[in-house]
Amino acid sequence: MITGLWGKKIGMTQLFTKDKVVSVTAIDVAGWYVTDIKTAARDGYNAIQLGLVRNRYVPQAFSQDWLKKHKRFFTAIREIRLDKEAADVTVGQSANSFLSQFAEGQTVDVAGITKGCG
Repeated sequence: MITGLWGKKIGMTQLFTKDKVVSVTAIDVAGWYVTDIKTAARDGYNAIQLGLVRNRYVPQAFSQDWLKKHKRFFTAIREIRLDKEAADVTVGQSANSFLSQFAEGQTVDVAGITKGCG
């Protein structure tokens, strides 16, 4: 099971539930693709490696050639640690497919980096 996800903050909004207003953050996870699957047998730990495609390659379909030159096609490479080996994950799979594993109303931990603009 995926325990985390990488994304980019695109804004803040609010939702109305019953008689309450709840502040929410909108996060874009588009453009992240699985670039490698780490296993305990091969690497010593279980993880999924994700890469964020550069803006100029976003309109194109994912290609296996992108995996040969990470710096050219991806702006960031990050890993998500797993408790057990990944079952239904393949290299080239979009991170959007992981969203179904998170339930509505589920609490998640979020970390970020501030720009420091005052």
